[in-house]
Amino acid sequence: MKERLLELLKFLGSNGNEATASKLGQFFKMSKGSFLNYRARMVVVLLIHLDDTIFWPEADECKEIAKQIEETCLFPNCVGFLDRTLLPLELKP
Repeated sequence: MKERLLELLKFLGSNGNEATASKLGQFFKMSKGSFLNYRARMVVVLLIHLDDTIFWPEADECKEIAKQIEETCLFPNCVGFLDRTLLPLELKP
């Protein structure tokens, strides 16, 4: 299961020609078809666990997060942000 997750993350973090099933299959030493099947299955697994992994914090947690972000980044009233610099998503779900 860990390998399948890593394969999906590699795909999501790849851009352009590097995100093709052929190249990623070759990278992971598997056929293009196997890579496509594993990728599709892993997306389903992640969607099944969506409510367990992605959630909005409670009000008191939001205040604490916003306070920490303002102290660190000088952004007031910010609970979180994503700017694609940590993981450039080629496939936007």
